[in-house]
Amino acid sequence: MKMETSDLTSQITTASSTTIEKDGYKNALEHFFEMIDLLSGGIYSLKDELIHLSDSSLQQSESLETTDKVLSMVKTSVEESNNVLNALNTNLLIVQQELSSLKLKFEEQQITSYDGTFVWKITQFQEKMSKYIS
Repeated sequence: MKMETSDLTSQITTASSTTIEKDGYKNALEHFFEMIDLLSGGIYSLKDELIHLSDSSLQQSESLETTDKVLSMVKTSVEESNNVLNALNTNLLIVQQELSSLKLKFEEQQITSYDGTFVWKITQFQEKMSKYIS
């Protein structure tokens, strides 16, 4: 009977250790599946983020191209404006010279007398008089 008890004990011990091993494998597999699910979710999140970043990058690239075009147009406009301003400054100088010329002509006409007497303007009168006096 002792023999039967020891055989039975060894069978129970073997069955018990086999059950523990199966439970350990089962727990390990469950843990691995949880990790795989977690990593899979992370991969999908990264994929979505990559798509979002790619779209954002494309929008930024298009925006940069548009900005370059606008900048080029603004540069051209500024150059044209500078050319117009330079032309206006040149015209202003010409008009100022013509105005000065007209002022001189006007002053000369005011000096002219219409009563039959001649009036001459002697330039550098003081110097000429001082020569003859001394």
